[in-house]
Amino acid sequence: LNYKKVMIYLANFVGNNNINYLTAFTYPPAIVITDGLSSSLITSKSTTSVTITSASSATGILILEGY
Repeated sequence: LNYKKVMIYLANFVGNNNINYLTAFTYPPAIVITDGLSSSLITSKSTTSVTITSASSATGILILEGY
C-alpha cells in the first residue's frame, strides 16, 4: 500500500464542489487537519473523490491522508 496525502486550499469558497484525486486511495482517507475549518465542509468522501459544501465563505486548508 502506498501512503497518500491530499491538500485542498479553499479561498473564500462558497458552494458545492466535487474534487477527484489524481491517484485513488485504497481505503477512504481520513480528515487529518482542517486549519480552522469545520470537517463538516466535507459532505462526502470516497477512495476517488471528495465533495466540499459551504453555505458561507470558507478559507483554509483541508488535508486528507491515508492508504
